[in-house]
Amino acid sequence: MPTPQYWLYVGSRIHDPTINPDAYSQWYQTHHIPDVMHAGSVSSGAFYRSLSPNNPFDWLATYNCDNLDFIKPDNLARIPKKHPSLGTEKSCFEIAEFDLKPYHQIFVLKKDGDEKGAERAGSDRYLLTCSFHCDNGEALRQKCIENEMLSVFPESTWLKVSQPMESGDTYLGYMIAHALGDLHTGNVLWVEEEWRSNLARRLGLEGQLLQPQLWELLKCHET
Repeated sequence: MPTPQYWLYVGSRIHDPTINPDAYSQWYQTHHIPDVMHAGSVSSGAFYRSLSPNNPFDWLATYNCDNLDFIKPDNLARIPKKHPSLGTEKSCFEIAEFDLKPYHQIFVLKKDGDEKGAERAGSDRYLLTCSFHCDNGEALRQKCIENEMLSVFPESTWLKVSQPMESGDTYLGYMIAHALGDLHTGNVLWVEEEWRSNLARRLGLEGQLLQPQLWELLKCHET
């Protein structure tokens, strides 16, 4: 099966104090992600909770897609926005804020012998995302290969670099998504800072505004 070409990133946080966070999380995992997957060419959807103390969003949903037709207004309107499990008649857009960002995949690095690579990202327990600015995707790819970026965290199985589809995106440029197998999360700030410093040093990005965020997988759906 070919690797999906697009990655949809949807951070969210509740702004309605009457909504139970556990109910919201369960609705997202059990109902919303399957509804989104039924709406278009989505091969997998995963739901994470933030482990980063300074992250403005509590949850993250990610979708691997062959195309982004399902987020066009007419198609998006057909995705259910309400469910009794939320404990309200309001739509999800009335109770929560969503940070939706579509990305186009530039390249994927994967460990030798890992045939599925990023396609099996849902089986990894943690995800580390980092946004930064880079003008040349090919130069970035070469730097990642030459500097053996997968060796930064020995537990990692893949490294994906994607470019924002929207020029006005709050992300500055390309995004690295780093899947981790097992990880001691006792000191999350140390993990994020270690990634930040390694990325800056190995890719020559000192002085860049790097924004690493660590997420823990709660649920993964695959077709």
